[in-house]
Amino acid sequence: MKISTTTTTRLLVIIAVLGPLSGLAQVQNSTLVAKFGIDGDLYSDYRQNGTFTAAGSHDWFKTANGAGIGVIDSSGAAVLKAQLASGKNISFTKGSNIPRFSVVDTFLHLDALYGRDYNGTDKTCFSAGSKNGDNPSIWGTVPTGGLVQDKSDIIDAFASMRRNGTTLNVTNPSHLILSMGNTILGTTGSRYVDFEMFVSNMNYDTITGIFSNAGSPLKGGHEDFQFNVDGSLKKIGDVDISISYSNTTVTDISIYIWVNLTTYQNTNGQQKFNFVPGEFYGAGASARWGYAKIVAKAGSVLPLWGSVNSATITGPAWGTASKDLGASNNNYYSLSNGLGQFSETAVDLTAIGIDAAFNNTGSNSCSPPYTKILIKTRSSATFTSALVDFSGPYTFLGIPSVSANILNPQTLTCLRNSVTLMPATIDNIRYYQWTTADGNIIGKSDTSVITIDKPGKYYLSAFASAGCPQNKDSVIVGSDTYKPVATAQSFGVINATFTNTAQLLGGDSIQSNYITPYGGSQGLLWNWSNSKGFLSSIQNPLTPDTGWHYLMVTEKRNSCKDTARAYVLWNVSVLATKFTDVKATGLDDNKVAVQWDVTGEKGNEKYELERSENGIDFTNVYNAAATGINNNTTYRFTDNINTVSAAIIYYRIKIQYSSGEHFYSSVVKTANSKSLNNNNVVRIFQHATGSIRVNYFTKNSMPVIIRITDINGRIIATASQKSVSGNNVYEFTNITTVKSQVLLVQVETAAAIFTKKIGML
Repeated sequence: MKISTTTTTRLLVIIAVLGPLSGLAQVQNSTLVAKFGIDGDLYSDYRQNGTFTAAGSHDWFKTANGAGIGVIDSSGAAVLKAQLASGKNISFTKGSNIPRFSVVDTFLHLDALYGRDYNGTDKTCFSAGSKNGDNPSIWGTVPTGGLVQDKSDIIDAFASMRRNGTTLNVTNPSHLILSMGNTILGTTGSRYVDFEMFVSNMNYDTITGIFSNAGSPLKGGHEDFQFNVDGSLKKIGDVDISISYSNTTVTDISIYIWVNLTTYQNTNGQQKFNFVPGEFYGAGASARWGYAKIVAKAGSVLPLWGSVNSATITGPAWGTASKDLGASNNNYYSLSNGLGQFSETAVDLTAIGIDAAFNNTGSNSCSPPYTKILIKTRSSATFTSALVDFSGPYTFLGIPSVSANILNPQTLTCLRNSVTLMPATIDNIRYYQWTTADGNIIGKSDTSVITIDKPGKYYLSAFASAGCPQNKDSVIVGSDTYKPVATAQSFGVINATFTNTAQLLGGDSIQSNYITPYGGSQGLLWNWSNSKGFLSSIQNPLTPDTGWHYLMVTEKRNSCKDTARAYVLWNVSVLATKFTDVKATGLDDNKVAVQWDVTGEKGNEKYELERSENGIDFTNVYNAAATGINNNTTYRFTDNINTVSAAIIYYRIKIQYSSGEHFYSSVVKTANSKSLNNNNVVRIFQHATGSIRVNYFTKNSMPVIIRITDINGRIIATASQKSVSGNNVYEFTNITTVKSQVLLVQVETAAAIFTKKIGML
C-alpha cells in the first residue's frame, strides 16, 4: 500500500517544511568513509574516482604491495578461480579478513562479507509478483533456476560495517558506517539494487524456495522500528537501502525503515530524520505495517556516498562475470569488471538516527542490530516494482563464537612448581577469563595464557566482547609430589694397612616403586657427596673417605627427592662390629619394639638407641653395653611413646668404642599407631587360619600397599589397592604359615605406615 499525500493535512505541511525530497541531492562524491574507499573500485591503495589520498586506504581487497587493508578474506582464490573460469555456475560466500570487533587504524571493525551469486540459469531469483513491502514468507522464487535480465543479474555482492572510532554510548557514539557494493552482469539500462537488513535470523530454503523467520507474522514478517515520545530511538527494526545507478553515476540512494502505520502517521519527525509523506509501502490497501522512506531534516543532508567504476577495473582474485568482457561459453567469466558494472555506496547510520547505540543495544557489541542481509534487484526505480534477482540472505553481524577448549596441562611436580594453562586456539583480540576455587593463579587472570602454582580445578570463559555469550571449559591440574625412599648404609671400614675404600649402599628401588595416581617409579637417580669433595652418581659406589656421606635420591618421574646418610669408619682391627639388621615395630598405641642385630663384637662396644620425630634431630632413649665377644648378638628395647605425637617415629643405633670412635646404623622408621588411629588412617586387622583379612579406614581415596612379613622381615604376601573414603577390606587367602607363628601386617600410604603384630591360630 502507498499512502496518498492527501491522507492528512499534517503530511502536506511536512512537505512544505522539507522542500524537495529528492534523494539525488543527498548522494555525495567519491571519498574515504572511515578510511574505506567509496570510489568505484575493489582494492586498497588505489583511487578510481575522487580526490582523496589512496595510500594506506581500506577497501574490499588488499593491493598486494600496498600499505592498506582488505576486509574480505580471499584465501582459496585459486581453486574458486579454476571452477569459475571453466564455466561452472557456482555460488559461494567469503567472510571477514579482519577479526570481528578488532580495532584497525582506530576503527572498530564489526563485520564484512562477500557473496557470489549464480548467473545464467540463476537458482536464487524471484518469480513474478514479489515486491518490497510484502511479507517475505510469500515471496515467490525459482529454486530450480530461472533466467534473469542482464541489468538485474547480481554477480558479486559486498557489505561491511565499521565504526569510525571506538566510542559506544547513547549520546555521542562513534559513527556506524555501512559500506555496500555490487556487480551486475550487464551495463545496458539503469540498475536498481536493494540492500535489506533483517533483525531476525532470516533463512531461505533452497529446496522449497521459501523465506522464513524474517520477523513477526503479526507485523508483516518484519521487525519494526519504535520511537519514544521525544522522537528518540527505542528499538531497531528492519531497513532497506535502495540504490539506483546507470552508466557511471549513482543517481539515488533512498532509505526505508519498517514501521507501524500509526508510527508513520502520528510522528512529526524523529530526532535526526523525517518520514516522507506518501512514501509508506505495505502489502495491500489495509496494511498496518510497511516500509517508510526517511529523509534528512530541513537544512541538513543525509550522509550518503556513492560511486560507479568509470573505467575497467580488476575484479576479485577469483574473477567475476561481465557481459561486456566475457564470453558466453563460460558464463561470461572475466577477471575484470567493465565500465559502469560495479557500484559501491556507504551510509552513516548514526547520522541518520538508526544506530542501535541510541537505544543502548549498540553499546554492547554482542547485541548486533542485524543478523542477516539480503541483496535484491528490482525491475524499475519504483520501490514496489517487481523483484528480480537476489543474493543471500547472508549472516551479517551475528555473534561470533570463541573456543574455550583448554589444552591438556602439565602436572605440577617437585621440580615444576608452576605450569601454564591456555586455550587450544588463541584469538588475541578476544576476551578470556580464568577462575578457580581451590587453585591459585599467578598474576592476571583475564588473559589467554595464565600461570598457576597450585593443584586444583581451573575454569576458562571465552567470549568475543564484553556482554557476549561465553563458552566455558574446565581442567584439573594435578600435583605429583610423591617422594622416593632413600636409605644409606656403609659396608666395611677403611684401614691404612688393609683397605683404602669402603662400600656405600644407597637407595631403595623397591620401596620407591609404590602406587601413585601418576603411576609407579620410572627410575631413580643417586647423588652421593661428603664434606671432602667426594661425588658419585651410582647407587653403590666405593669411597676412599671416612666420615659422613650424604645421599640424595631423585625420582625420575617427578624430580622429587629424599635424603639419607651413612658413616664410614676407620681402623678395621678395632671397629669390626657390623649391623646385620635394625627394625622398629609398633606394638600398640604407646609402645614400639626396637631390635638390632650385630656381628663381630669385641666386647668393648656401647650401644645408644636414639629417637627422632622429624628424621633429623635425634635424642638418646636407651643405652646398652655389649654382652661380650660374640659373632651374632640381638638387642631389644621397648620404647614408651606415650608422649610422642608425630605420625612417623625414626630410630637409629650409635655404636661407641672405648677408643672414642663411633658410627651409626641406618635410620629406620615406624608409624605412631596412636597418631594414625586418632587421624582415622587405619583401624583394625582380623585374621583366621589360612587367610588374613585386613580392615582399615581412610579419610580419602588414596593408593595403599598392604604387606605381610614374618618377624625377620621376609615378605610372605603383598598387595596394592586404591582405597575409598571410609572402611576398606582386603583379604589374603592361602597363607601358609606355622601355627602360632608371629607375623607383621603393614598398611602403607603416601602419608604414613601402620604395622601390627599378629599370631596365627
